[in-house]
Amino acid sequence: MLPLEVNFPLFSAEQVKRLDAEAIRLGTPGFVLMKRAGQALFDLACKQWPAHKQFVVLCGAGNNGGDGWLFAALAHVQGFQVQLYYLKPPEELTAEAKDAADFALGKGVDAREFDSSLNLENTKELVLVDALLGIGINGLLSERYKSAIAWLNLCAISANSAGDDVKVLSVDLPSGINATTGECKELAVKADLCLSFIGRKQGLYTADAPNYCTELHFEQLGVADYVIEAETQSQAQCHYLMNRVDAGALKRAPVCHKGRFGHIAVVGGGSGMSGAALLAADAALHAGSGLVSLYSQEETLQAARQRLPECMSHIIDFEPDPKGEYFKRCNVLVVGPGLGQDEWARHAFKLALSASLPLLLDADALNLLAGAPVKLGRAGKSCVITPHPAEAARLLATTVQVIQADRFAAARALVARYDAVVVLKGAGTLVACSDKIWLCPLVCPSLAIGGAGDVLSGVIAALLAQGLEAEEAARLGVWLHASAAKYFEGQVGVIGLKAGELPGIIRKMVNELL
Repeated sequence: MLPLEVNFPLFSAEQVKRLDAEAIRLGTPGFVLMKRAGQALFDLACKQWPAHKQFVVLCGAGNNGGDGWLFAALAHVQGFQVQLYYLKPPEELTAEAKDAADFALGKGVDAREFDSSLNLENTKELVLVDALLGIGINGLLSERYKSAIAWLNLCAISANSAGDDVKVLSVDLPSGINATTGECKELAVKADLCLSFIGRKQGLYTADAPNYCTELHFEQLGVADYVIEAETQSQAQCHYLMNRVDAGALKRAPVCHKGRFGHIAVVGGGSGMSGAALLAADAALHAGSGLVSLYSQEETLQAARQRLPECMSHIIDFEPDPKGEYFKRCNVLVVGPGLGQDEWARHAFKLALSASLPLLLDADALNLLAGAPVKLGRAGKSCVITPHPAEAARLLATTVQVIQADRFAAARALVARYDAVVVLKGAGTLVACSDKIWLCPLVCPSLAIGGAGDVLSGVIAALLAQGLEAEEAARLGVWLHASAAKYFEGQVGVIGLKAGELPGIIRKMVNELL
């Protein structure tokens, strides 16, 4: 059964700094917040790894390091074996970080300056605590911090290779990851577990970040909910962690007919690429569309008659369509799966755009759109585009590196340029509209296969055809698609999923929701 939970707000690094400052202004001293963080870290480590009785803590120069100093003090007082290594001497620290170091030293914590040449004598059942860098990272790392991160990663890899069961716990976020964008510019700590504080950092769920954090936990540290809500509402565009799916609009009365559940036209399947169009059509049927028609070339339609007899077939030839006859019985268009970019594809693309129906553009339709950009949200019609990073780069005339360096900014730019709901695919898929961005936290390596995007297009279109608004259809479609992949991974593993297996799982999940 899919989870039905609250949708948590996500924040940039600057927003989290404001949350922290506001909590202090309202009467919670910064050192108290830091002690709460240290306690939460210690409690989580003991809960997750009860057999691990020794800790090595690496502390940076800021408040992230202060959390590490207090964690070390708590563990030492409780009788654990603790060794702390600092990158900045305690006498040179300032503010709460200095208070934390003084507190830990007063409790008898063994603290020494970090040296990248040091070797740990005993790494059996050890927890390495990364308290090096917090949300303040901006730009390139200093050589000192790069050396510490590399040492920590190498220590964990070497010890685990020897069978010593070493775990890595990151404080707030893996050091080296940008809290706002999720980008890793050079290198970052590879954490088994990360405990993030006060506000959920949007970068932890997308771009490079999922590769550096196996499991993510969150602790609000007693900051009042109304402080979180006020910061959320102050933004022109709010970001949310997609954690609630509502399929209530899909419920069906006992007496109903197929015409009430939409008629989708799938426009695609150029020469040699019939599979993509068939996958989209099949997904639309499994996700509840009442009727599905394929508009394509004869080669694709012949395949459809054999493999998808439930679909109707229509040839797109080179005749003009001044009266809009091609799609007159349809209410949603899916344009792009296997479309190609030849003369026939360009003709079919123009026909679809001229129909003034709600539409979803994917694959080659996006490449054709990039060549002749137009705003899609005409006459209040629902429009969705579903680019992966390379397609997004073409649509914005930039590079994949720029897209991935700040996926949130890229999604906003796509919404503004094309006046559509945007599904920016990839790790931490984003669903963006004019005032919100929703992030799907389900990262699915099994979806790195051909045809997965075609299935997603068909699912979102089916939800549109059944009456959901574009944003709702995109959110629910993305969630169902990722959840189906997660289901497969739980049953089989991350390797070997075929795109054609997804629609059947998605059908099961839609019905579970109802």
